[in-house]
Amino acid sequence: MKVLMATYWDYPHIGGLSSHMSSLCEGLEELGVEVYAKGANDIPCSYENGYSKGTVDRYKAYGENLMNLIRINNIDIINAEDVLTVLGLREAGCKKPIVLTVHGYLRNEILSTGHVIEGSSEDNFLKITEKKGYYYASFIISVDTRIKNHILKVAGRESKVTYNFVNIKKFSENSETRDNMRKKFMLGDLDKVILCPRRFTAKNGVPVLAEAFYEFVSKNPDSPVRLYLAGDGDERRWLENFFKAKNITSKVTFLGVVEPGHIPSFYNMSDLVCIPSITAKDVQEATSISCLEAMSSKVPVIASDIGGLAELITHEYNGYLVAEKKPTELAKMIEVVLHKDNTDIIHRAYDTILERHSHTAVAKEFLKIYKLLASDSQYIT
Repeated sequence: MKVLMATYWDYPHIGGLSSHMSSLCEGLEELGVEVYAKGANDIPCSYENGYSKGTVDRYKAYGENLMNLIRINNIDIINAEDVLTVLGLREAGCKKPIVLTVHGYLRNEILSTGHVIEGSSEDNFLKITEKKGYYYASFIISVDTRIKNHILKVAGRESKVTYNFVNIKKFSENSETRDNMRKKFMLGDLDKVILCPRRFTAKNGVPVLAEAFYEFVSKNPDSPVRLYLAGDGDERRWLENFFKAKNITSKVTFLGVVEPGHIPSFYNMSDLVCIPSITAKDVQEATSISCLEAMSSKVPVIASDIGGLAELITHEYNGYLVAEKKPTELAKMIEVVLHKDNTDIIHRAYDTILERHSHTAVAKEFLKIYKLLASDSQYIT
């Protein structure tokens, strides 16, 4: 079987969707599937004449681009990672079955960036576009229950919940890597490392962690704890100014964007991973791939009690949950976790990954869906 994995966004890129695509491609290839992965990297994008026109022009050009790839390689199934890819393909005349994997909420996520104003004509375009994308898909997979309910509400379409996953061969506990990384960053045996591997965007809630870290340091001024931020984005200047104003810059390291091949080493170096996601414009974190990577690496995780994170973590069983947007509560939880034995927690977290979130197990589920669609003409639009 030949499968095309496609996204309207650039691929590869730093983020969960790209990690999802890469891990699924690897899992499918291990099962003998021939996989092609394609982003819209080489398709120009211009919003000079409005967001809607720029988006339509790009997804139409991208759809034509994909159709050439489909014809040349005789693709059987397309797995679209967003609704814009679905629209581009259908408007280009694609009759092949398209599986749509929904990672988030197109309209709400764009509204949360401030690039489109709620209630505007561009906002109406997003509403219509998102609904059409769901309608034209042959089969829909949602990565958490909240997204499943959103699709049902917006388009009246059912979807199958298949939680995110991780390649456990890439993310695992490694004591030698830990020692080497800690030497590289001149960390002592008593030093504790908190890692936040998140882009600095509204829904990721990194400023909440910044405030919590300040509260923790204020209460524990002599604690050998350092915060490492692996990411970048619109909120970086605010974060830098905050740490400077609180006079704790010496305890914080901005790693910038860490390439996927390097991030496993930072998990190994760390004693705690924080995923402080928040609800922004009704957008909530799905089953965070960063969270899965940390759990697979056997690092304890504190996450916000929202969205897919709450479906993934059972508090004090395989990780820790705190209320969103509560820096004081997060600071207290950081203190608890850093001062307790988390051996049982991290082993149960790893077992959770093995049982429900390994890339090979999930690839088998996707392959079953592909085979069903390929053999049943009712799914071909």
